[in-house]
Amino acid sequence: MSNRSDSHVETSVTAKPIVAGVDGSTNNRAAIGWAFAEGARSGMPVKLLMVTERTEIRSPGFAKEPKYVNYVDHAYGVLDHLTGQVGRDYPDVATSTDVVVDDSLAGLVDQSEKAAMMVVGKRGIGALERMTLGSVSIALSGRSAVPTVVVPDGWEPGKRGGQSILVGVDIDHDADPALEFAFARAQELGVPLVAMYVWDTHPAIVASHDDLKGWNAEARIAVEAAIAPWKQKFPEVDALAMAVHARPAEGLLKEAEAAQLLVLGRRSRGHSPMGLGLRSVTRSVLHFADLPVAVVPTAPAS
Repeated sequence: MSNRSDSHVETSVTAKPIVAGVDGSTNNRAAIGWAFAEGARSGMPVKLLMVTERTEIRSPGFAKEPKYVNYVDHAYGVLDHLTGQVGRDYPDVATSTDVVVDDSLAGLVDQSEKAAMMVVGKRGIGALERMTLGSVSIALSGRSAVPTVVVPDGWEPGKRGGQSILVGVDIDHDADPALEFAFARAQELGVPLVAMYVWDTHPAIVASHDDLKGWNAEARIAVEAAIAPWKQKFPEVDALAMAVHARPAEGLLKEAEAAQLLVLGRRSRGHSPMGLGLRSVTRSVLHFADLPVAVVPTAPAS
């Protein structure tokens, strides 16, 4: 389906938008609010998107000949209503709406190819066919071509404003895309950045407490080396390197209690239907995080 524009201001047709997945539930409002706040801050346009596998839906009732509602038209009505509501708070954000008839995940992944960023809710049911964290949101985070921000229910724009950006550093793989995303955002917001590597090891190979201290010191040196080029590129950012011996997801979530955004990298998994593996640290973090989490691909999704 072609995009329908409901822009409040003029914007370049070549500007890639922030695409917010809409499911019609009240819980989804947190993700929409985050997307519009980001649009207002960055000057980027926002597209509200609904993906549905059906073009019509049966209306309630027990008549022998049930009535069917054109679901695409209904979806545009929902988006128009949302645009009017949110637009009052963000009148300068260029806004458009789109309804795509496709498999929920396939439609979102396809839209990510045309977006600057994807924003989805942590939980919700509706036009995105039960967009729960265990299915569409996780799979999109693992397959999106661009950074994908998963926003938990109840999160409000400006919450924890002034607090740091936390970025998880994988010293064994390419962490630069996640670091660039995190440093750029920290500089734009004028907040500190914490670059953190969380490592764990089997108790059987730990000889002493001194071993742990030595290994942790080496890990922190590796984090310092990883962020050094970005500290030079973003000299205004107050960046701290950390290394913590803990279970990775638990360590990140504990530190994230003092952050406004957690940024994690993601290695491309190609056409994996799950997007993120069952043992993925990112998957575990997404399940339990109470703050927005940005998942940044380390390479273009294929």
